[in-house]
Amino acid sequence: MTFPLPEAESPYKRFRQHPNELDEDGYQISSLPSPLSIIDRDGSVLYEDGQFYLRTRIISRNDVTLLEQYLAIAPWAIDQVDLDDVTRSSDVFYIAAQSGSVDALKTLLAHYSKVTSLTQKQLYADIHTRHHEGRTAILCAADTTPIGKYDYIGQREVCLDDNEAVMNLLLDRGSCASDVASWRDADRDKEYSDTVLTFAVKWASPELIKRLIDSGANVHAKVVQNIGFLPRYPCLNFSRDVTAVFIASLYANFKAIEILIEQRGDGVDIADMTSSRDSQGRLPLHWATQCRLTYSPSDIPASRLTENAHSLIRIINLLLDIDPTTVNIQDDIGNTPLHYAALCLGRLGTQHTGIFKLLCDRGADASIRNIKKETPLHTIFYHGFSRSPVDITAIATLLAHGAKTTDIDETGNTPLHYAAWNLFYSDTVSFLLKQGADTRIRNLNQETPLHSAADSILYAHDRFGETPLRTIQKEVFKAQEDMIAELVEAGGIELMDQRNQGGKSPRQIRQEWKDYARDEEEIGRADKNGTLD
Repeated sequence: MTFPLPEAESPYKRFRQHPNELDEDGYQISSLPSPLSIIDRDGSVLYEDGQFYLRTRIISRNDVTLLEQYLAIAPWAIDQVDLDDVTRSSDVFYIAAQSGSVDALKTLLAHYSKVTSLTQKQLYADIHTRHHEGRTAILCAADTTPIGKYDYIGQREVCLDDNEAVMNLLLDRGSCASDVASWRDADRDKEYSDTVLTFAVKWASPELIKRLIDSGANVHAKVVQNIGFLPRYPCLNFSRDVTAVFIASLYANFKAIEILIEQRGDGVDIADMTSSRDSQGRLPLHWATQCRLTYSPSDIPASRLTENAHSLIRIINLLLDIDPTTVNIQDDIGNTPLHYAALCLGRLGTQHTGIFKLLCDRGADASIRNIKKETPLHTIFYHGFSRSPVDITAIATLLAHGAKTTDIDETGNTPLHYAAWNLFYSDTVSFLLKQGADTRIRNLNQETPLHSAADSILYAHDRFGETPLRTIQKEVFKAQEDMIAELVEAGGIELMDQRNQGGKSPRQIRQEWKDYARDEEEIGRADKNGTLD
């Protein structure tokens, strides 16, 4: 797919200034000399910089016209790679593969063949070169997530056909379908890994997946992943013994799972394949119910949500048809697939309601507790500071299959404690109260749900996830008053004066936040008027 090049403004405008000239503030843009220049479509001169960012820009835009001009002027440019630091920005094949720039890649390969034939030497840059994370060109093309190319939350239109075309071209040219990438995260002191197949099953068609397997990709290869499953247990996001089936389940690629099972090889039992556990005790079914979407469902088109839900339902049915006994299996921290469905799918709208019903109809028990003594009715509020509403039908399904509104976790909190922390969950709180939620239950800090509502300003934010209390306080405090009024009506006005372990009542906590907001408003006014000391 060639990106449109608007006539009104060139996408290469920043390269019109020579890198050794002074900018508007009088500073030299770069101390490195410009190695070459080319002519833009409008006749403007474009200067390459010392990091070859113009070349990168041309390739990533799949701009064959300017790329051919560039290579004609500087045929050596493809060879400008430091073998000690082959990075994403320096390897031309990496850039083309990662960007899905299939036409640019064809141009580069043709240029590569021509130059190597003339010089009788191997250039540093080729499709087998590995950059600092150990990735070859085909690994780069398969991994569409680092630059947001695979947009599974639907915020940008992307063309995965381009990446598929790039991968097929690379396979035609001899790229290795069994390539493995491994890298170290120094901050976490962990090593991670991926294969071409584990990258590709997130998005690729069954035809490409089958070709990879036929070309040597190992269906059963185990990799090490860091998946953001649990906000309260970040150390448990590190998982070993992860196969392509786990990852295809996580990304709701049903057709990929079908191909993986079909191509599992002789002597491999299907149940063994789908019932294997990762290093945290999770099954592919646990991964499927965690669905890689977003914590901001309002950003996702309804059509994408519906498509995702349908694919997840097919995956869950397939996995449970193979082994029905896995529906209530707990992982190492006690979570069942239903715990994860509540955690990750409970705020994705009515499209995903059917998944709760499906799991429960197939035997899921909503009364099962994890090691924190939480039922799925607790985990549904894990990300409770999002404005996306919790699905009431999902809550009703959990209550009908074993969960109780009065269940307390190891900290003494009920689901109502967690729901009351979100000022925009008034409908959810109202429903819980109608189902028997008790406003008088105190947690280990001697706090009732009213304390949660009084302190909820701490977690209030606008639709962009920011917390500018100066600008949203009117909306926030109105929502808080409505929430408190509903809880008081259910439990009595005396709850407003019950003190927690720290000696504070909901009334005091609410007033402290109002005082804080008033001070913030005064600071903002002074700042605007220029009178802030």
